[in-house]
Amino acid sequence: MDKLIVHKMDTENILFQTTLLVIAIAYKYLLARENVWGWILSATSSILSCLYVFIYFKLPILISLELCFMSLSLYGIYKYVKNLAYLTRIDFIIIALTMVAIIYFVFKQLETKTVWYEIAGSVTFLSGVVFMAQKNRTSKMIAWINFILGSLFIGVVVFQKHAYILLLLHIISVVIGCYAIKRLKITSS
Repeated sequence: MDKLIVHKMDTENILFQTTLLVIAIAYKYLLARENVWGWILSATSSILSCLYVFIYFKLPILISLELCFMSLSLYGIYKYVKNLAYLTRIDFIIIALTMVAIIYFVFKQLETKTVWYEIAGSVTFLSGVVFMAQKNRTSKMIAWINFILGSLFIGVVVFQKHAYILLLLHIISVVIGCYAIKRLKITSS
């Protein structure tokens, strides 16, 4: 009976990770193509990721990170719909508040082995989302560089947690980030 429960939990875990993988690849690809649905799927992915991290890992910093992603994704939708192209004062306030939230959660769990990777991944991802919400090419280029770095950092965390499907997501994210940078270079020429 216990083996059956463990097998069911492993199957649920793999199914959850696979669902997150598909949604995350879709939203990253759509953001690389500058499609508003990328922001919508990003918010959806953040909600599901928050549930996943809560259920399987119970890591407060990653849960808070996903909540920040969700709010920033909603902000990205707002900026996209309003056609706001450049950083405004509210963007800098959002960056500051998310950094304060990250620092708070980091100091609450300094004893974990992966905390510095989580910090680096959180900072690069969150700043990347803010830059992605801008409509100019330079900001988008900075965003994709941040996403690539964040995927590398968080990839270390999920590898150490044996979440190999999420590791695959971060490897694919690096490839999509490189594609997006190449696409930005081609369209700006």
